Amino acid sequence: MSTLSVDTIQGKTTAGTVAMPSNYIVQKKVHAWTTETDSSSSSHVDISGSSFSFTPLFSNSVLHIRFDVQVNVYRESASGQGMSLKLNVDGTNVANAPQYNYEFYMRNYSGGTHDLYVPYSKEYTLTVTNTNAKTIKLTGAVYGTGDNGKFRVNGGGYFQSTISLFEVKA
Repeated sequence: MSTLSVDTIQGKTTAGTVAMPSNYIVQKKVHAWTTETDSSSSSHVDISGSSFSFTPLFSNSVLHIRFDVQVNVYRESASGQGMSLKLNVDGTNVANAPQYNYEFYMRNYSGGTHDLYVPYSKEYTLTVTNTNAKTIKLTGAVYGTGDNGKFRVNGGGYFQSTISLFEVKA
């Protein structure tokens, strides 16, 4: 058995990078925020504090992106309430949320106010085609706007949400 111990691995001057094997994690970034977003819009709005920049090391990498967001849906009626979040990379939605903004949904058949706090998680895979910096953020929309319907992310600033990103060499 042999051991290789080094302090620094540096790419050749001509290439500037080190060749890595496929499926090797080359970068990880975790973006965390506590900023509250409070919205009664059924059209997608930016989630405050969720935006950050990421620069891939390779032009053909696969990005594994996961968000874990603390959400609250509220409505003062027996009607259902829900919301949806979309992952946005450089102004484009990576995957579409359901048409009616209730990927996350609750129904109260015999009562009044809905007020539910829960974590909301999703994971996406995206192949990049260049090493340009990417702007990554979330947008959100509520299902029911009537009866004071709204959604909140990081309600009152008491919660923390995260977006985790792994760059994997293709």
